[in-house]
Amino acid sequence: MNAAPDPKMVKPKVNLITSGTSKYSKKKRDESVYHYLKRLSHLHLEGKNLTEIDCDFSVCPQLSVLYLYDNHLTAIPDLSRNRNLSHLYLQDNQIRHIPDLSSLIQLTKLYLSNNCIAVIEGLKNLHHLNELYIDRQQLPPGEKLLLDPRSIRAIAVCLQVLNISGNRLTSLNELHPLHQLTCLYASDNKVSQFSDVAGALMNMEKLATLELHGNPMCRNKRYRDKLIIMVKSLENLDGKDISVTSKTFIHNWSASRTALRPRREPTRVLNPYKGDPVDDTNFTTFPRDSKVSGYMMPGLPMRKHFSQSSAKGSSKTYSSSMSNADNNQNTNNPFVPINQDFEVLRRDFRVETRDQGTHPKTPSPGLRHLKKVSHAPA
Repeated sequence: MNAAPDPKMVKPKVNLITSGTSKYSKKKRDESVYHYLKRLSHLHLEGKNLTEIDCDFSVCPQLSVLYLYDNHLTAIPDLSRNRNLSHLYLQDNQIRHIPDLSSLIQLTKLYLSNNCIAVIEGLKNLHHLNELYIDRQQLPPGEKLLLDPRSIRAIAVCLQVLNISGNRLTSLNELHPLHQLTCLYASDNKVSQFSDVAGALMNMEKLATLELHGNPMCRNKRYRDKLIIMVKSLENLDGKDISVTSKTFIHNWSASRTALRPRREPTRVLNPYKGDPVDDTNFTTFPRDSKVSGYMMPGLPMRKHFSQSSAKGSSKTYSSSMSNADNNQNTNNPFVPINQDFEVLRRDFRVETRDQGTHPKTPSPGLRHLKKVSHAPA
């Protein structure tokens, strides 16, 4: 059997708990302390300069609301046996870590604002958590609040209100699974681009209240209009209500602007080998606003066709090449020799030297005439 607890140790713990009772739940005259603690539902321990809590809250099995804010706590006390706890207030402390809270299956509201928490974690199995406040964490310079994907997915089915303001976040796209959110407070962060919020906001079809003021992206002159277009269910943005008239006007303006954009027809590409249009199955089109980087070089000739062309070029005789040159004279070929007399004289000179077998020591009349023609001004 376990030894009985030391009365000197139990009494201070009980006194701490009883000191947090409200005037609406006073102990009855003939009621024992332990019976009184068993029926206790609300416990007020806020603002008592507590640095740690050693007492076991399991003596209060019916505890549903626990106020521990505005103290100096560095850790969350053990609450694994308080399965009826629904509201937990721990803001304005020095808590550095969120332990495993999966046993608090009835928890609906969790307040952790203004602590020293670096990672949102330990929230698995909290299928009734509706509101989470974890804004303005006191983190070292250069660090930002991190989000555990497993915890975010676990509370995605139930979370409706989230406050993550003032945590140096550069993107909100990690909140993409939270499709049930109706209120999102993410002001005073470091979100600079609309692409850093679009991935999350476009999945929040029930979002009615959004606060993003204090982020660099708010400097965009169309910031408010773009968010109203992006989140159609939005009713309040940065503390200002969105009237039905203004919402209708902005959506109509966006639709008309989109309709006025010219539609680009796809350009058909010719097959470089046959001159026929490319098959539609292999045809690639690009979106209207896409950019294709780099130069798209056309395909090279087929190997067989290239080999045949090379062989024909190497086996051509001079006579065939000259006949082709003569044929080119009758066409609009820009590469026809300019001086036809020069080509004819050079041909006669080659025939003459071939008949003699050796080059003559004295130039022939044709060669002399060739030199004269070649030096003649054009």
